[in-house]
Parts: sequence; structure tokens; C-alpha cells
Amino acid sequence: MHKSRVLLSVILLGLVVALTGCMAATYWPPDATLTASPTMGVAPLDVTFTISAVAHRGEIVNFTLDFGDGSSPASGTDLSSPIHHTYTAEGTFTAKVKVVDDSSLVGEDVAVVTVIPPGGAGGLNPPPTASIDCSPTDLLTLEPVTCNASGSTDSGGLLRPEIIVEYSWDFGDGFLTSGMMAIHEYGDNGAYTVTLTVIDDDGATGSATATINVQNRPPIALFESPGYTVDEETEFHSTSSDLDGTIESWKWDFDDSDGVDWDHPDAEGETAFWTYHTGGIHIVSLRVEDDDGAIATTSHEVKERPSPTPTPPTP
Repeated sequence: MHKSRVLLSVILLGLVVALTGCMAATYWPPDATLTASPTMGVAPLDVTFTISAVAHRGEIVNFTLDFGDGSSPASGTDLSSPIHHTYTAEGTFTAKVKVVDDSSLVGEDVAVVTVIPPGGAGGLNPPPTASIDCSPTDLLTLEPVTCNASGSTDSGGLLRPEIIVEYSWDFGDGFLTSGMMAIHEYGDNGAYTVTLTVIDDDGATGSATATINVQNRPPIALFESPGYTVDEETEFHSTSSDLDGTIESWKWDFDDSDGVDWDHPDAEGETAFWTYHTGGIHIVSLRVEDDDGAIATTSHEVKERPSPTPTPPTP
């Protein structure tokens, strides 16, 4: 009888162990799946995460999604809506989701996201190539120069084809503009560096330069040519101009009988006075010099004013 009881106890214990093992096997954690799209791109990168989960017993009650970049995690109970997140720094990030069922069992999954900087490493987004063509490159002030960037290219990268979206110009004298083609006139002489910067649709940049040599435009020498009266002082006034600067000196020669000597002019200044003591035709010459040292001269004939016709006496 004792042996029977022992045998029955052993059998019962075996049944309990077997049943316990079967019940434990039904308490598997839920299966979680985390999907990210895209998984690679240029910063800032917008990523959409989708979560799916299957509970082996009961139902899913909540989830937590850690984006792996130090930002606050997302959590909730609704797995049907996608979750959006923006990665602003470059690097490789491992996002991890945890789903919890009503038995407090946890299922996990991860997704890896790679974020590269504009013009990123490994040829993922090589910068565009800027090409600049300016003509003419040697010119006078106030003469237009045309610069063309149509030869610029963007080969794209491993992510997708890319295009140039912006052309920026700096003409080196404070003038800035944009567009594939630009036209500019320089107001002063000098050597200027034109800089072209191109930007593609991922923010990568490329640049190129060209040198423009601008020569000073000479002044224009002009003066009014009044008639004169012998032995009376006559005023002569310069109307000369300098389109790209100012005129700094005026020199006059009123008597060319002994040749023109600009080192010893007859008068200086924008306005000058001279008295002729003999009649006839005289040659007046004017020499002007601008603020860049450019010189221009002009000469005109000056004629004696005819004597007034005397008024006949009244009978």
C-alpha cells in the first residue's frame, strides 16, 4: 500500500511539472517589428517609423520608441499610426522599440538610421562643381561684363541624382546677385575677383572664381569757346567730365605761338581768364587730369567778336 502511494505521488508530481512547462511555454513575449524609411540620408533627415507587434497571449497594451539620438522617446498605445522624427546631426543611430502585452511581457526590435552631412562622406553627396565664364575680362570702367555659370554641374551621389538650385555671385566690389547669368559694370578701376557659389538641393556647395581687370576710363575735356574783345578780359569755363571719378586739375594755354608747354600753363583752374591784345583767330587748349592720373586735352579756335555797328546819328 505504501509503495502505491509513493508511485501515485510521483505520477502526480510529473503531471504538475508537465502542465507547468506547457503553461510556461504559452507565455512567450510578443513579436515586435520596427521599420524605418528612409534609413539613410542627408541632415536634416525626416524618418518615418512604423511599428507592428503580435502578442502570443492577450494583447499589446503600450509601446516605447527610443530614437537613439538622445531626444525624448515616443510612447503610446496606438500602433496603427506612423511616427515621424527628424535627425539633425550626422551619425549612425539605432532606434529601439519596446512593446508590452497585458502580461507585462516585452518584445523588442531595432532599426538603424545613417545620417550624413551635406556633401557627405563616402561620396554619398559629393559637392557640385562650379564653372564660371566671364567676358570680357579686360575692360574699362562702366563697361558691362557678363558672367555665365551654365557650365556648373552636379553629378549627384549614392542617394539620388541632385540638381543645382542656387547660383550666387559676388563681384568683389560689394555687388551681389543671383541667377545662372549675371551682368555688372564696375564704377572704379582695379583688379576684381568674381566668386560664384553654387548650391545643390541637398545643401552641398561648390565655388569658382575669375579675375576681372578694369582700366580707368579717361576724362572728357570740354570747354566753352566764347568770342573775345581785344584788350578786354575774357572768361573761359571748363565743362569737362569724368564718368568714373573726378577731375583734379585743369591747365590752360591761350597762345600757341610759342607752342604748348603744360609744365608752364598760362592759367590753371576750372575757370580761367585771359586778355588778348591782338585780334584774329587764337587757339585755346585745355588739359584735364582725373583722380587716377588719366589725361585728356582739347583745343578750339577763338575768334574776335565783331565790333558793334555804330548807330547813325539822328537827323
